[in-house]
Amino acid sequence: MLLTNHLKGKRSSVVTDGVHSEYRLITHGVPQGSVLGSLLFIIFVNDPPNSVSKSTVDIYADDTTLSTSAVVSDLPAIQQRLQEDINKITVWTSDNKMVLNASKTKSLLVTGKRLEKVPDSNLKLSCNGSEIEQITSQKLLGVKLDNHLSFTEHIDDTCKKVSQRIAVLKKIKRNLPLAERKLYFNALIKPIMLYGSCAWCAASEGNVNCVSKLQKRAARAILDTDIGERSEMLLRRLHWLPLKEELNLKRTSLIFRRIKDENNCPSYVTEPVAMENNI
Repeated sequence: MLLTNHLKGKRSSVVTDGVHSEYRLITHGVPQGSVLGSLLFIIFVNDPPNSVSKSTVDIYADDTTLSTSAVVSDLPAIQQRLQEDINKITVWTSDNKMVLNASKTKSLLVTGKRLEKVPDSNLKLSCNGSEIEQITSQKLLGVKLDNHLSFTEHIDDTCKKVSQRIAVLKKIKRNLPLAERKLYFNALIKPIMLYGSCAWCAASEGNVNCVSKLQKRAARAILDTDIGERSEMLLRRLHWLPLKEELNLKRTSLIFRRIKDENNCPSYVTEPVAMENNI
């Protein structure tokens, strides 16, 4: 009764150039910005996984990802599973009066270094009668995944963003005390530098070194030293861990949390560790 009273009888209008349209009754959806709106959205959007049986469904807000795996040479099996579940998701959206945007739906085949073993690496998938575009990389929750899982594109994007912010720091550092320079780094540079690092820390040494060099560059900017001073001493003065050590710390912290409280750890962390330790 409470939800019925909250949703029933709502009307809306559109304003363009100061002109109001007539009010129309809202027959679907919930009022945007309402207190109950977020809760009702979560209840609604958590339903699709119940319609899917062949794939793993990961949902973050309105971002839904279907994934499945098989032997690298068995591409038809991957294709069949995904297509079956895409069809089920399409039916679910239609039944719930939603529109699935086929043009924004993409497919990504991750093969790592085994791509040459795949006779035909084209995933032939469709959505609402439209062919789904297959891409070689895609940003997922802020981390750019590529079909080789090299994370090269993600690290390149990260380095560009960090370089820009270090450049700003160099311009304003003379007007900032040391404590504020450190605060700038911790608030505006470090979160970008380490975002998703538990995923991309397994990238090649060359890629990780690109980010590591930026940490050292930021240290020189904060301490206002020239390029000739040893970076190890700069990091020690700032009480920073070298990047590679910080990456290892974040990864081992994740494993520790899994061991201490596996019920609150996602399956993609729990299962590999369990297999490794025969738990």
